[in-house]
Amino acid sequence: MRYYEERLLAAAIIKAYKAKSAVFSSTLSSTLGLDAAVLTSLGHRTIRVILVIYKVKYDPIAVTNFLQSFYVNSASSIISKSLLSWIPLIGAVANSAISYNLSAAMGWSAVDCIERYGKLEAIDSAEMRRGKVLSSEMEVLFQQEVSRLPEGEKKQVDEVSMTIIETKEDDSIDENISELRLLILGTQQNKK
Repeated sequence: MRYYEERLLAAAIIKAYKAKSAVFSSTLSSTLGLDAAVLTSLGHRTIRVILVIYKVKYDPIAVTNFLQSFYVNSASSIISKSLLSWIPLIGAVANSAISYNLSAAMGWSAVDCIERYGKLEAIDSAEMRRGKVLSSEMEVLFQQEVSRLPEGEKKQVDEVSMTIIETKEDDSIDENISELRLLILGTQQNKK
């Protein structure tokens, strides 16, 4: 399968992004706009890491255009998220679930766009649906690949992925991705 290694690495990053988004969303859902700002920043970081995985040059305008088009195509989910945030307890849980699913769709839509066009660009609703399909396929594949690892290494995959999402310095991305590649695939010989 073309892009197999890149998809596995992206799956680890997107998994960490989904988890982080869900936590932030449930924690910050009652603070109007703050969760959106944090989630946008996390989404931008995640896309930047995915671009490094696929060895695509980072272009802040392309990332912004992609995110804007993604959010336009996700308007109904975002409106639901905003309205639900006002309902105590239920709103936090619902927001967390919506953010989790939106984060997966955003990450895999970016992967699909990069694989199809070799770069990141604005997407339409059909491309977003392809990203959602890719998301469910890759969830299964990633779990199969990681399930063969010893428990300690599974935890390391999660920790390294979360470190990549949380770290602000771009200098460490390549090093951390190499560590993640070694954990998931057991070799660095498959580099392109």
